[in-house]
Amino acid sequence: MVVQIQRNGRSVTGLHIGLGNVRRYFPKDRNSVDLKIGHLLICCGLRPGFWSSEPQISDPRLTAWLEAKEPDCKARRGRNCMSLVPVEGESFRLEFKDAVSADNIEPFDAA
Repeated sequence: MVVQIQRNGRSVTGLHIGLGNVRRYFPKDRNSVDLKIGHLLICCGLRPGFWSSEPQISDPRLTAWLEAKEPDCKARRGRNCMSLVPVEGESFRLEFKDAVSADNIEPFDAA
């Protein structure tokens, strides 16, 4: 699934997953998600609003990793877009998305 880097002004705050992706890939009984980023495995908590009004994953370790990769993000075509790829169990691998079609990006709803 294609996800976007979530920002608050210039600061990275996490990943915007999008409601369609949330409903498709995240059962409501889950209270966390495991993200594999590089050699790291991060367990990120999911807030109650994740399934309705706040489809984003925020975690200080994830934010630190995204901020460290910021120059890499800007150098790529889909500079705010990444992929979450399902892997074993209920984990996802976070990858850079090099070529992103506008058809694959869910519109960002700033509510």
